[in-house]
Amino acid sequence: TLPQAENDCIYLDYNGTTPIHPMVLDAMVPYFTRHFGNPSSSHAYGQVPRAAVAKARRAISSLLHSRETTIHSPTNTNTNTNTNTNT
Repeated sequence: TLPQAENDCIYLDYNGTTPIHPMVLDAMVPYFTRHFGNPSSSHAYGQVPRAAVAKARRAISSLLHSRETTIHSPTNTNTNTNTNTNT
């Protein structure tokens, strides 16, 4: 159960998970429900997710004024840590 004063609580335990912004959830629902294929796969199920990843990379690189090839999506915490400490 949640604390009685839930609205007054400041939650600081974001080590394992964080709340998702409603706009992010709305954008991701199609990929959780219909287009859930692996974007790295060559089969048809991966085509829509692959296009979405490419679109996201373009948007992020535009926002950061960088090249799309510099935007990486680590698959797990270890990959993220190794990538960030070895570059």
